[in-house]
Amino acid sequence: MNLYRLSQSVNNGYDTYDSCVVVAPDPMTASLISPLYELDVSEHRRGGSPDNSWAVPKDIDIELLGLADPSLEEYSVVISSYNAG
Repeated sequence: MNLYRLSQSVNNGYDTYDSCVVVAPDPMTASLISPLYELDVSEHRRGGSPDNSWAVPKDIDIELLGLADPSLEEYSVVISSYNAG
């Protein structure tokens, strides 16, 4: 498993997430993980989060940070950045 930093600038108002670090096997899977909750493929394939606080997978920038520690749960969010309003 790898660590990926996900960021987005499409939904950038109040009460939105601008980035998060997730555990995933590859970039495509990482783009399906929301900072709101762990991987939910059915929700993410429809795009974004239910309250527009995150972006659809095609609008997410993905950066490989390195290998994840084996103790981290796959498809989990390690940390996220939230812009409260």
